[in-house]
Amino acid sequence: DDGLIFLTWVSSFRWCDLTGATLDGRTLSFGVWENIALAGGRTYITALSRREVQSTASSWTVWCATLPVPGHLHPAHKARAEETRISIAVPSAAGAGSLYIGFKTRVAVNLSFSLDAQFDPSTTREALIESTWNNWLIERCGDVLGEIAHGRMLAAPKDAWRFVPLAGDYIGNEGDRW
Repeated sequence: DDGLIFLTWVSSFRWCDLTGATLDGRTLSFGVWENIALAGGRTYITALSRREVQSTASSWTVWCATLPVPGHLHPAHKARAEETRISIAVPSAAGAGSLYIGFKTRVAVNLSFSLDAQFDPSTTREALIESTWNNWLIERCGDVLGEIAHGRMLAAPKDAWRFVPLAGDYIGNEGDRW
């Protein structure tokens, strides 16, 4: 079910056999985006919002931060926008997170939340390429997590700790962990 949590326009899919009969499928319900006041004074973040996402078996709170892109940065082989978004999804039940670039990647993750940004992945989607664009996004992910944790610490302190990675948490493989 979590394969759809960061998508904007897709809320369901189904697998069909050659006759069109449904073999399996997934559907998510997306709540309305709620604007969240910025608590931490981070100049890299211009807007923060959150919404609830539900499937029949799971639910998540998805946070989305909007950040201006510095003029000198460009993703590889993609159009460059003036803004980019970084999203964090926290499941209602404990579970392992994933790294998304719209869709789930095969990058190894040991976090209690999932992360989505417009990273430049390797062709196998098992790693991120080394680039100034990815390095900037990685740093901004820390800013977004810090902003969310700061706001939650003020509103619901117990909930804030879900956004604080522990020393053993990681994203990436042995040689490129961050």
